[in-house]
Amino acid sequence: MKNKIIEEDIRNICNDLKSYHSRFEGQTFLVTGGAGYIGSVLVPALLKNGYGVIVLDNFLYGQTGLLHCVHDDALTIARGDARDERVLKECLKQADYIIPLA
Repeated sequence: MKNKIIEEDIRNICNDLKSYHSRFEGQTFLVTGGAGYIGSVLVPALLKNGYGVIVLDNFLYGQTGLLHCVHDDALTIARGDARDERVLKECLKQADYIIPLA
């Protein structure tokens, strides 16, 4: 039940973004910790709505929730730790907004 509520909340957030679509059109979101549970719901929703997404994750637990998205040209996967300043700076160069999940 709890997972269903989280998924529904994330879908609602993405739907809310649609009302601002002209502002965010063509923008790229950096999602730190994007391979975790919330990210595995949020990232596909962002991609579905036409946004670019960079996922920064260390994949410490072998997450596979984004496998169905890896062929999407709007998705970039960066393996690394969000606490690593060098890695984070590289990702931020390509991002317009950040969604911190890590």
